[in-house]
This record gives sequence, structure tokens and C-alpha cells, in this order.
Amino acid sequence: APLPPQELPLGADPWPDWLRRPPCLLDDALLAAAWAHSPATCRSALKHGMALHHALWGEGAARARQLREDANHGFAFLAEARPAQWALCVAAADYAAPARLVAALMPALLAGVRHVAFASVGEAGRGIPATPVAPLCLALELLGLDDLFCLAPDQARNLVQTLPAPRGGRLVLLHTHDAGNTFAWLREIAHARGLACVEEAAAPRLALHTPEAVDTTLLRWAHGDAPIVQTGPAAEAAAASTVAVDAVYGVPPAQESAAPLILGRDMEGCWLDGRLTPDFFRSLRHGCHCLPPDEEAP
Repeated sequence: APLPPQELPLGADPWPDWLRRPPCLLDDALLAAAWAHSPATCRSALKHGMALHHALWGEGAARARQLREDANHGFAFLAEARPAQWALCVAAADYAAPARLVAALMPALLAGVRHVAFASVGEAGRGIPATPVAPLCLALELLGLDDLFCLAPDQARNLVQTLPAPRGGRLVLLHTHDAGNTFAWLREIAHARGLACVEEAAAPRLALHTPEAVDTTLLRWAHGDAPIVQTGPAAEAAAASTVAVDAVYGVPPAQESAAPLILGRDMEGCWLDGRLTPDFFRSLRHGCHCLPPDEEAP
């Protein structure tokens, strides 16, 4: 078979035609139902998470180019950043953390990636259909993505194997277990093709600094099966221990913490992954050349 092209032609769609046909297309009715049946507090929590990303990253320029000349040393340097040509987020169909899905996709949208898609992957052997759970459908509705797919494991592998311009694309994998090795295959394919990939392979461990400042029901909804391992004064000790937590919620302003992520009151629907920033979804190009020598004065 011919190798996929390394560059996506201007205006071309990276997603193959077979993705656009049932049963691969996610039914819009599922998104509408998720919106209609979700409490207002859940919708508000995810909107708060989206607003956090807007405030933190802003909306970057479609293309940034910087030229610097160093006449003293005789060099000129070029740095150029532009959005990745496409970004694909693949999640297990039983992945149930809408807050972390928002955190995975918002940086791609803010980086200006034109083609951003989401694919839910089921496990036929475990009886898991390919359609995402309702909390993820709500997040997808709020994000406003057009390209939403439901795939079997072999379809997901085929898609990642054949997508064009792999070095210009980005792949995000979201799951908390990989019983069928689907995501291990996707990770290996991405590595072999030079496709930049970030993977969440386990649910984060959460702690509550001030339990009364956190709606634990809402937090559990936003993060699915992420365990809350400590609450109250023990939370900070857990963050600094060998059984470290990944995030502490309900942290008062100006309170220090050893956890890599600290979040205050009313932030149950918020999440940040230091690997998933708009820069991950941009392609960088660097160049340099020698400046011509100055002409000698007569």
C-alpha cells in the first residue's frame, strides 16, 4: 500500500470517507439527550472548566513568525509556530471524565487547529458499545466539535495507521484501563509513525483540602472513576507522601501544596494537564543562516 502523504493539502479533510458514514458517526441525538437530561450544575461546571482554559491560554494566533538577527556574531535566526494540521482524541467508550476531556480538547481549539475530532472506541469482547457515556456527550456538545465518531478497536487502529501527515498531527489517548490492548496498539502505531501522542492511562488520584468547600457529588461526576484518596488535613500529607495525589481540590487562596495541581472553591469541573497545552498542538520550525559580512569602508 502507498505511504500516506506527509503534508495535508491546503483545504483537505484528514478524516477518511468511511468515517462519515453510519455506524461510525456519533448520533447528534445522544448529545441533545445528554444536554436535556444533565443538571444545570453539571453544565455550569464544565463551562467553568472551559473558561479556565480561555483565561489561562487565550486564543493564539494562527501563525507566529519571529526573525532575529545577531550582527555581532553573524547569524540570523527564524522561529515559526503554526497550528497542527489535525488533532484526534481517542477515548475508551467507558471513559467517564468530562472535565478531563474538556482539558484535553480545549488547548487544541485554542491553538487554532482546524481539524479537531473525537473518537469513542468500544470493546466488542467485553460487550462495551462504541458510543460514549452521557457525561462525555455533554462535554462534546459544549465544545461544539463537528467531527465525532464511534469506532471498533480495529477501525481505530486503521484510522491512526492511515491518517495523512502524521508529523503534522496530534493524538490524545484517554482511558483508565486497557483490557483489550487497544490503546497499547494505538500508542505503538503513533510512535512508529512519528505522531506526537499524549496518553492518560490511569485515573488521577484526588484529595480534598477543605471538604466543605467542594461538592463531592459534582466532583465524582466530573472525574468518573478517579478515586478521592484523602480528605481534610490528611490531604496535604498525602500530597507530600510516597502515595502522592495528582490534585487537591478545595484549597484556600494563597495556601501552598505539594500536589502538582491545586484547585480552589467552585472548580469541580476544572482540570489541567501540564502535557496538554496549546504548544503541544502547534508545529514548530526553526532555522538559521549566516549574515553576509559588512563591506569594508574605503
